[in-house]
Amino acid sequence: MKKFDIEFSLLTYGNTRKNSYAYQLEGYDEDWQYSKQDEHKATFQNLNAGTYKLHLKANDGYGKWQELPYTITIKVLPPWYASRLAFMLYILMLIGGIFAAARWYKERVKTRNSLQMGVILTNITHELLTPLTVISATIYKLKAMAPQYEEDYMVMDNNINRTTRLLRQILEVRKSQAGQLHLLVSRRNLISFIEEACENIRPMAEHQQVTLFLEKPKAEGMAWFDADKMDKIIYNLLSNAIKYNKVGGKIDVSLSLSKEQAVIKIADNGIGMSKEKMKHLYTRFFDGDYRKQNMPGTGIGLSLTHDLVKLHHGNIQCESQEGEGTTFTITLPIRKSAYAPDEIDNSDKPNAVNQEAIRQASQETEQESQPASEDKPKLAPVRQSIFIRKNASKILVVEDNEELLALMLQVLSKNYHVFTAKNGKQAMNIIMKEKLDLVVSDVMMPIMDGIELTKQLKSDKSFWQLPIILLTAKNKEEDKTEAYSIGADAYITKPFKFEELEVRINALLANRKKMIEKIQAEVSLQNSTESETQAALHLSNPDQAFITRATEVLMQHLADGDYNREAFAKDMAMGESTLYNKVKATTGQTVIAFITSIRLKEAQRIIRSNPDILISEVATQVGFNTPKYFSKCFKKKFGVFPKEYAEQLKDVN
Repeated sequence: MKKFDIEFSLLTYGNTRKNSYAYQLEGYDEDWQYSKQDEHKATFQNLNAGTYKLHLKANDGYGKWQELPYTITIKVLPPWYASRLAFMLYILMLIGGIFAAARWYKERVKTRNSLQMGVILTNITHELLTPLTVISATIYKLKAMAPQYEEDYMVMDNNINRTTRLLRQILEVRKSQAGQLHLLVSRRNLISFIEEACENIRPMAEHQQVTLFLEKPKAEGMAWFDADKMDKIIYNLLSNAIKYNKVGGKIDVSLSLSKEQAVIKIADNGIGMSKEKMKHLYTRFFDGDYRKQNMPGTGIGLSLTHDLVKLHHGNIQCESQEGEGTTFTITLPIRKSAYAPDEIDNSDKPNAVNQEAIRQASQETEQESQPASEDKPKLAPVRQSIFIRKNASKILVVEDNEELLALMLQVLSKNYHVFTAKNGKQAMNIIMKEKLDLVVSDVMMPIMDGIELTKQLKSDKSFWQLPIILLTAKNKEEDKTEAYSIGADAYITKPFKFEELEVRINALLANRKKMIEKIQAEVSLQNSTESETQAALHLSNPDQAFITRATEVLMQHLADGDYNREAFAKDMAMGESTLYNKVKATTGQTVIAFITSIRLKEAQRIIRSNPDILISEVATQVGFNTPKYFSKCFKKKFGVFPKEYAEQLKDVN
């Protein structure tokens, strides 16, 4: 409230200087306030909001005071933020705030519970993959004991594959919810990819008596895309087209390519969808007509497909008419410039596509598996070793799941001398005592996990050459990259086939044996004892041993023009990323450049030993498909064409 004045005066004008006044503002002044001589006004300042009454009295100069019979009412209004309307607004805001806070708290609790349940779901999914491995291992064991039940084993395998794929899909959905899905595109042949995907899922279509057609362009099919994401997109759409089709139905898959994008259409003439169902098409856990079709479903396939297409900077559209069929159209960019730098795979990985997931899916049928027996077989207790075999390779199996450990012990003991441990710490104790040839370890274990175990072994000069195979239910690309970056020689996800595990073990052992024999030959230790051989192995230069081993492998396949990075990595018993990093670190070359370099050096040696040899014959001997390309590479390597080099040698001679 600002300052204001109220003036007053008597109606006597004879001697106004003798007039005096007093005032009292009721509600503000406790006593009368007397004005100064010749002053006839009252000044008020900073009054609080409210209603006041001003009382006046005057003295006419003869000493007699007389209070005026009337009062003045003064009403001071509050500021807008202190008005009644403002307070009503404040009350409404308070009530709204309380409701908002309650809702926020409820949503927070809901989100927290959802996250907790998500973590629990992820952990349960991971844990379920280990029992599936136990079941798969048991089937593998039963095949050898009773091969006559092959059809029953196939039913079990098919259901294991289906369950595994579902669990993997759940993990992918969890990554999508957590924002952990990452795109990693590389240049591959999209036409071959789609063609192989269709061929691998064709058995599933044939079982449902559905015909699958593919229309593909004749142009070059090289494109930039993420094979892992594309695999899931194509599989989900094709499997849905099969499930929601009718007996004798058909599925038309078409692929068209331009410089900028690829368009994939998957059309079926199945049951179609109503407009109401189309509204919830990409809603997670919307299960459509699974029950009507008598098909198992979770309602996450199309939701995940939608997320993966959007992650791939593409669009997905659906056209459907009830009773006539459904058509999905996917548009994806295929140029490298369409993706961010962190979405591009710049490593020297091969262009071969891992189709294991689709291959397993193609084996799925709708056969019903028999109920499991309630009598759980008792496994043999786990021991430190079993069947002490003379001259057998010694391997250590590290696994915290006792059932799986017991099964692995029983199966692997047929061919190897097996030691077992339940965690990394126990494994280290055995490794320090025994002269092992290979370690197979789970990743997730108490006390010391498989990653830490691998780090310790690969950082120790005494054990850096000991091959390590890691087994895990974790299938993220970053988990695999981490395993290879710390030196793991192989990485197998659960549930795995025991055939695959034994192939990996045999390959690593065979290459280790060759490497030891090579080192023995180089240091003239052919007649040394086993301990002396091991000592020589430990004292040899690691990089030199690797180059020697790699050169020997390449020399064995020198004339094979189709021998590429994939085959090289397999023969080296190494992961492709690990092989690339090792070759790059030791030679400064990519894998392809290293292979070409070995071929050209051998070609130089052949020409030097026989200058009269035909250049086309030299090209064939060192694995070049055409003499022209061989001459071009030779010139780039040595600065002279091979024919000129041969002529120079003749002149010198």
